[in-house]
Amino acid sequence: MFDFLEYIKTYIQTQFANDSQITTAKKPNVYNAYQINHEPIASKPEIQVQIMNNNERNGYTTFCGKKANTISVQFTPYIGGQMKIGGVDRNAQESSIIFGDKIEKMLYDLIYSNGNENIYGGRIITTSPALPMNGGGTIYMTAVRFEFIVASPYID
Repeated sequence: MFDFLEYIKTYIQTQFANDSQITTAKKPNVYNAYQINHEPIASKPEIQVQIMNNNERNGYTTFCGKKANTISVQFTPYIGGQMKIGGVDRNAQESSIIFGDKIEKMLYDLIYSNGNENIYGGRIITTSPALPMNGGGTIYMTAVRFEFIVASPYID
């Protein structure tokens, strides 16, 4: 599970680094969710990633005889203040929604590109509305939950 999560974090980081719609100063960093001594700040977008519902990981055999697990992962972009996306000024709430949409597209691109032979499939589970962090309006977040079907054991 650790190798899979590290792979996904690196993949998302690389995809955002190569996204020409986002200015270099606003490229997000990707972190483990709820990291010790870390809290999002309004001046720098970020994405936090975490495994969800470990106890629901199901092991099974695929139709082609491969062993697989389902792993649910949450991706949460935290965006503060104004930022320009695709040449358009966006507020934090709009930007968090756009980042969520970008994450969803990146994950489907990964699955359908066969870029990682250990990922057999996946689907979006839910997307939250853009919500203010800590009840204020400075930083907004949008949670994107995705379920992956991965090789068991997952070997990077």
